[in-house]
Amino acid sequence: MKYCRSEWHISTWHVMLVLLLSLIASATVIASAAENMTETNESSMNDVKIGNAANEFGNYTNESAVRVIAVRVFAANESAVNESAEDEENATGLQENKTVVAKGAMNLYGVGSKLYLEIPASVFGKDMLWYAEPGKFPIDVSGELQIGSRVVRWELKGNNVLLRDLTRPLQKKNLTSTRTEKQKNHQAGSTKDPLQEQEFDPIDLAVQDASLAPVMMSFPIVALGQNGSMFIDISDTFASDIREFSAEDVLSDSGYEDLTFVPEDSFIDDFNAFPQNIVISSLLTFHGEKDGDKGSVSIIVNHSITLLPENSMMPRYSDPRVGYFKSDFQDYSNNGNGGVADKNIILRFRLEKKDPNAALSEPIEPIVFYLSREIPNQWRPYLKEGIEDWNAAFEEAGFKNAIVAKDAPSPEEDPDWSPSDTRHSVIRWQALSVANAMGPCIFDPRSGEVLSAHVILWADIVSLAQKWYFIQASASDPRARKLPLPENITGTMLRYILSHEIGHTLGLRHNHKASQAFTIDQLRDPAFTSEYSDTASIMSYGRLNYVAQPEDNVTRLIPMIGPYDEFAIRWGYKPVPGATSAMAERTTLDSWAAEGVENPWLLFGGEDNPSYTDPTVHTENIGSDRINATALGIKNLARVMGYLVPATVSKGQDFSELGTMYDAVLSQRLKWLGSVVKLVGGVEETRTLAGRGDVQFRRVPKERQEQAVEFLMQNLRTPKEFMPTAVIDNITSSGATKKILASQELILYGLLNPHKYQLLAEANILEPASAYNLSSLLGDVQDGLWEELSQDKQDRINIDPVRRDLQRYHLSLLQDQLDGKDDSAFALAYLLTIGLDLKVDQSPGDTLDISSDFRPAAMSSLKELRGTIETAMQKGADEDTRIHLVDCLERIDEILAENVPGNTSSLSES
Repeated sequence: MKYCRSEWHISTWHVMLVLLLSLIASATVIASAAENMTETNESSMNDVKIGNAANEFGNYTNESAVRVIAVRVFAANESAVNESAEDEENATGLQENKTVVAKGAMNLYGVGSKLYLEIPASVFGKDMLWYAEPGKFPIDVSGELQIGSRVVRWELKGNNVLLRDLTRPLQKKNLTSTRTEKQKNHQAGSTKDPLQEQEFDPIDLAVQDASLAPVMMSFPIVALGQNGSMFIDISDTFASDIREFSAEDVLSDSGYEDLTFVPEDSFIDDFNAFPQNIVISSLLTFHGEKDGDKGSVSIIVNHSITLLPENSMMPRYSDPRVGYFKSDFQDYSNNGNGGVADKNIILRFRLEKKDPNAALSEPIEPIVFYLSREIPNQWRPYLKEGIEDWNAAFEEAGFKNAIVAKDAPSPEEDPDWSPSDTRHSVIRWQALSVANAMGPCIFDPRSGEVLSAHVILWADIVSLAQKWYFIQASASDPRARKLPLPENITGTMLRYILSHEIGHTLGLRHNHKASQAFTIDQLRDPAFTSEYSDTASIMSYGRLNYVAQPEDNVTRLIPMIGPYDEFAIRWGYKPVPGATSAMAERTTLDSWAAEGVENPWLLFGGEDNPSYTDPTVHTENIGSDRINATALGIKNLARVMGYLVPATVSKGQDFSELGTMYDAVLSQRLKWLGSVVKLVGGVEETRTLAGRGDVQFRRVPKERQEQAVEFLMQNLRTPKEFMPTAVIDNITSSGATKKILASQELILYGLLNPHKYQLLAEANILEPASAYNLSSLLGDVQDGLWEELSQDKQDRINIDPVRRDLQRYHLSLLQDQLDGKDDSAFALAYLLTIGLDLKVDQSPGDTLDISSDFRPAAMSSLKELRGTIETAMQKGADEDTRIHLVDCLERIDEILAENVPGNTSSLSES
């Protein structure tokens, strides 16, 4: 980062430090003496020049004097100052033998290895947001962009400055209080209310008494500044792993173990100050171990402390039918009647109309996103479109030109501009081999107001975008049948990706139900897709239109802002006429949200518990008919296999990209088949409120579940079209067929796992007449998986090697489950890959309930299979198949013997 620095002569810097630290020993510091000292030396201080650097992030002061208490004379000759200022361009953070100054909401003074914070008198008692995120981290650390945030307040206590944590106290509210939001915010966490003359109601008093804000940190005052400001030494604090914002947690989540903080290798890396916030970067080092490799790991944590608005934005209460991120609190206003209620408000930018009476008005302050300086020029036009695409949705809310995209000013245009300034929302580009994008925001938890947003695009997002389009859309778009893709396709993909991330910054959550909104006929209709694309919301993970077939001539294959997005922005941002409080808006907002229940395009389904059993909530899938959409998608994937080699290989190149894309094809097939698995035992959710719709949950009809199992059994036949030697013989000497087998086993496990059994058992208890029962599932799967044994033809039986492996896995799976075990490693490694319904009451590795219907159903199914094998073997079989079937008989006998008293002969006679 760059900021303005004041550099003093080398022979005097340590004098200032000594004088500063000498004040700590004083029991009291008299402000008037300090003022006299400052006045006495004002002329001397004016001789100190502040160097004006011009690095990446800009300066924040260009004053001619720096006023620090206890510094009498820091005169330096002009030539010495100018000479050192020339070298200042490349200086960052704390500098040996230098004083670095950053001025803003609070001033920072780097003196050698020490960092001092000057807190103005006006900042004491004001709410601030402390936000921490990883700045730079090792490549093997996950790219989560927030460590944590806290609402804090500076407080003077004797010769110390306290920092109180108001995060939890602010989560307690009395919604019936007549006090203003400003008074409530000031009251939260206070030990003494400043407005004693105003009457409290009893609930106000109770909330205040139960809202003591803990002391997060305490600092001795080391000096007084002008106008009542206080200096504190924050060097040790920001050179350590702060408990509330621990980097150790980030590293642990990425697989590092036995971490020990190394203070001698940790330090303050950089700092800056702006009108609304300060930023301090800490480089923290740990000793630890990952994957058996012991050593050191360092991470930079960026801390931003921001002044929160004195006049809070009017909040808007959330509604489960519309997907917004939320800030939670507890309402104590019904304490005498209904107890404490958990409530929440949505996150959103502050938008106010210039003309409140106009149906469509420009905002007083639009939402502005800056494209930072490091973004490649070729992608800038597409990214600007991705930002401003949201204007159509904001027009539904009554705002014209609500969101604006701008290039960040150059250093020459504005040397003070910085992405770390929380007055700016910024699109960043990081040159790391990470194929991802994220859109975190800094928000005021008191009101839900988004103060600043930073969308991060990692450089490998380009390769990910090209992979998606090639795998899912190249069957319908001949331009995409050779990698790398044309620039206009890649740019349009980046536009789509950024639009999705901008939606997050606007407050919108993922809506994965929206990718299932459109019918198969609609997705194959060129006119329909040109107007609506392939999903009802860009906030879904539906990705591209893989349902359309080449003969359909669909040209719009990439998602765009959809009907749900317009509906959600209208619900969250449109002003409610005449409403002066959040409570006054609720009736109107309820009626707006109710519109979504009647229109399948406007339904919301997020990432919470119901999504794990809801077959209409998916990632990487589109279309309302899961079976038909998957069949069409796999048909297109088979087309991709036909040109996979020429698309990925050029003369003189290796075959690494061929291997990458082949794996991507198999992964895509697996995800689509996994969406069909979710129909079995599925429970569809329609979010509603009492009096606003029918029941929230409906089980998938039995006939649809049977169709799903039949379709999956067809696709568990060995998929030879996905095993061409032209591909496999160019990417690996062995092991390629194991990938196919693993994907087939995963689909089978998705059908036969503890959670699926629980869903079917519950359906049979609640709706016995219409439920698809467990014994039917086991029988249908077994019939399909062993269909070679039941074919009417008299030919000898021949079962191919992949199929034989899958059949043996079937027996092992049932055996483990009868023994009360579940294959946890397998489940975690594969189920999470495709997002199958592994959640709710049972996790991988949990012990099965041996008293459930599973045991008798499984035993009956295995007995039937044993008889089928014996009968089929009378037809004869090739040698490999015969040996396989003999082995299967022995394994079945072993399973039955272990689980039923007696021996196999008695079992066979029963």
